[in-house]
Amino acid sequence: MDDCKPVEILEGFDSLSRESAICMSCHLRHNFSAEQAREPEACGRCHLGPDHPQKEIYEESAHGIAYRAHKDKMNPGSSKWVVGEDYSAAPTCATCFTAAWSDGGCAGASASASSR
Repeated sequence: MDDCKPVEILEGFDSLSRESAICMSCHLRHNFSAEQAREPEACGRCHLGPDHPQKEIYEESAHGIAYRAHKDKMNPGSSKWVVGEDYSAAPTCATCFTAAWSDGGCAGASASASSR
């Protein structure tokens, strides 16, 4: 968990999301790993259903389709997990929301769709 920086990750979130997010929002208790948190399924624990359909939207998008088709090339266990270096098959939620770009790319992206 050395590479997880919850303060940086949560900076783009609105205050309500920041207050309700805890480590186990992205990491399951028995497998506390960055690899697990990089999978879109981790985000689907909260962002799923009629009031938060982000997971369903991602799954049906070109990015979600590419992710499923090339999941074996995603290398989520890499220590740094930089897009273009460690993986390039498809972006996941973590690509932007955990700033997985070597040049800053999506760094600082907001979790609020209305702010994009």
